[in-house]
Amino acid sequence: SWDANKVADDSRWVYGRPPERNANYAWIQHILSKLSPAGVAAVITSRSCGAEVQKWCSDIKAGILRDNRLECIIALPSNLFSNTNVGCNLWILSRNKERRTTRAQDILFVDASALGEKISPSKYTLTESLIHRIVNKYRAWKNGENYCDETDFCRSVPLEEVKQHSFLLQPSRYVVSSKNSDFEASELLTGYQRCSSKIEQSALGDQIE
Repeated sequence: SWDANKVADDSRWVYGRPPERNANYAWIQHILSKLSPAGVAAVITSRSCGAEVQKWCSDIKAGILRDNRLECIIALPSNLFSNTNVGCNLWILSRNKERRTTRAQDILFVDASALGEKISPSKYTLTESLIHRIVNKYRAWKNGENYCDETDFCRSVPLEEVKQHSFLLQPSRYVVSSKNSDFEASELLTGYQRCSSKIEQSALGDQIE
């Protein structure tokens, strides 16, 4: 718990008052309140942050998405940090998403939770190649540079789809798994069509130049 009652009416709680039993959304709203109009922040949260279904939490997440403050969530492997073995997510927040990205109405979900390299019986790390893979995918998504969804790794998801899933913000919910035969074929087709369209537009632009 944290001292929620001491700051119950704080001006930082634009999207709703965080409860005493969950400080994740106090931290996220605090960071958002400190960003400049063009500011960007990367915030480490617990793996459970984004998976809550309580109304207060859905209201806060709905507000953050309504104002388009979330660009990307990356699920990281467990046992990355020396002081906890809990899995974490990395949230990329922005106050200027419409100008920063070519996909202002999407959120990029990256699932790297199973891609860490084991370096001791109780510790994992992110390899340089994995870091580059994540960064390059995020940049391609942000800049519109021939981004494509990848099975078992990442997916660009429309805000409306997230809304339909009660504002659940877990990469594993949206990233297509090669082991999950229940993922709707229509969603796969939509992702393929969007990717193909982007590549064709880029190729056409190269020919014109």
